[in-house]
Amino acid sequence: LCMNKLLTLLFLLISVFANAQKGTNTFTISYGQGNGQIKPILSVAKMSGQYAKGDVSLFGFNYLIGTGKRNAIETGIIIQKHDFVYSDFSNPPNTIVTNNTNTSVILPLKLRFNILKYFFISGGMLADISLSGEAHNLGLGIGAGVQCYYKNKYGIFVYPQANIHTIGIGLAESHVTTGLAYRILKN
Repeated sequence: LCMNKLLTLLFLLISVFANAQKGTNTFTISYGQGNGQIKPILSVAKMSGQYAKGDVSLFGFNYLIGTGKRNAIETGIIIQKHDFVYSDFSNPPNTIVTNNTNTSVILPLKLRFNILKYFFISGGMLADISLSGEAHNLGLGIGAGVQCYYKNKYGIFVYPQANIHTIGIGLAESHVTTGLAYRILKN
């Protein structure tokens, strides 16, 4: 129910900002790799086992809605795969070790600010929808990147990011995304 409300709010915000645009709109396609670990982020929750760090890979389609000359709202859809190892210590001395993969759909809603011509920073919220039937989470993400455009229309970028997928026990990950961009210049 909470996720449905969040998605409804996300689409309402996109439509409001799409009608009040002043900058350029940009479509991006990207791929990224990094690592992450499931752990208590801000809580002191007790776990019966331990998660080892694992690989994270992402593939995404994003849409940047220009709201000014140097800023935009960044949204889209990202598919993220996280491979990890879990060691269960609940029945000593029989430790159970399992290899797991979690695939999620991530819906970002971030503010992005262009600094000078080639640099940008971003930060905002993430809605993380697990495809393996686990709970849906809200998280936070920040990033900074380098971008270069040809004829102010076709671009490439490198975008390192750090994300926390939930405030309790959740995935804390960092990755570097690279991709292609296409700007739609407005009159």
